[in-house]
Amino acid sequence: SVIHDERAAAYYALGHGRVGQLACVLTTSGSAALNLLPAAAEADEDGVPLLFLTADRPPELRGVGADQALSSQYSMLAGLGPAACTFCRDLPPADDRIPGLNELAQISRGVHFALQKKAPVQLNLAFRENLAPRAGAVRGADAGPRAAKWSNPSGR
Repeated sequence: SVIHDERAAAYYALGHGRVGQLACVLTTSGSAALNLLPAAAEADEDGVPLLFLTADRPPELRGVGADQALSSQYSMLAGLGPAACTFCRDLPPADDRIPGLNELAQISRGVHFALQKKAPVQLNLAFRENLAPRAGAVRGADAGPRAAKWSNPSGR
């Protein structure tokens, strides 16, 4: 199901988890992940397995004012008060030059942890490219020199 409100999606997934199905919630980057916290806390308290996949910006775009980037998004569900997710991993952006075996292993460990411990899990997935349409204008393409600095932090 596609649910456009993150908090509602998290509670929808919590309902699936309560009947024995491992459910997954995928959010965009930035503050969207914060909307998962209430359902994550309930899942943790009640022993309900959930998988939270939070999209994020790559490390070089964190902490520099880039849009949709929070400096510690990967641990938001673990570091705000009592830990709602005790298994949180920050996975690097995909790179065709490096096999993704470590990332696949982390995803497998996360799913295993959620099912075995009956607990919520957060996997933070970094993307270098914004999700853009296959045709037409790319969002932010005409944003000017400041956006160019973000897309090429080295300035080259």
